[in-house]
Amino acid sequence: MKVAIPIQPQTVPSSVANVLDVLHSANRYAGTAVFETCLLAANKRHIVNNGVALKPQAALEALPDFDLVLVPAARGPVDVVLAGSAPLRQLLPHWLRAGRQLASVCAGAMVLAGTGLLDDRRATTFWGDAREVREAFPAVQWRFENMVERDGPILTGGGGSAGIDLALALVEQEAGVELAQRVAAAMLFDHRRGPQSNYFPLLPNASVSDPLVASAQHRLRAALTEPTDVPTLAAALHTSPRNLPPRVKAGTG
Repeated sequence: MKVAIPIQPQTVPSSVANVLDVLHSANRYAGTAVFETCLLAANKRHIVNNGVALKPQAALEALPDFDLVLVPAARGPVDVVLAGSAPLRQLLPHWLRAGRQLASVCAGAMVLAGTGLLDDRRATTFWGDAREVREAFPAVQWRFENMVERDGPILTGGGGSAGIDLALALVEQEAGVELAQRVAAAMLFDHRRGPQSNYFPLLPNASVSDPLVASAQHRLRAALTEPTDVPTLAAALHTSPRNLPPRVKAGTG
């Protein structure tokens, strides 16, 4: 499989490195070139972020030569990410119609969503961007709790190291679960580590003795990416909006 990784000024280098490590490790353990990778950009200038330089190997016009385009994470609000990815977004709809695959890591999903290609599709991204991307792209069926989400020819990954999960999913797709497990073991990575929701904040505090407060924590964690307010939460817990805040404060400090 030939994988194109388009980069832009806001690209997070670790999201590129994570994917490359997995795919090239798969090649090494398979003893053959399961994956070929190439960094693409609108021009050949190095892109430097966090003190790390990414060097494009080809121009965006080379996209038709690849089987899959994987958009890495990009740092910044939606408008900045979309501005930096404008040349790529013009190409992706035509490219997907040719029967190829698309993937994204973390906020790379903003780039895909900005093309309209995620409309009415399931997708995930970094859970911390949930409110922003839901407002910017309401037609997407966001599944922020999932580490990796596949909908047809499009595969999206959650935040941070979820790029490893997504790359392992590609290894499993192309070469089978045994190779994916071997690569994960070599990287000391839990291949089946569970959903992204395990990493949401507001984790229930085991030291909380008030059952009402514990229930409130569980509900907030389960619906972290959904809008809520005190009256709605209080009604769900069969208490009053006046009673809930002081109980929570007393129980959690």
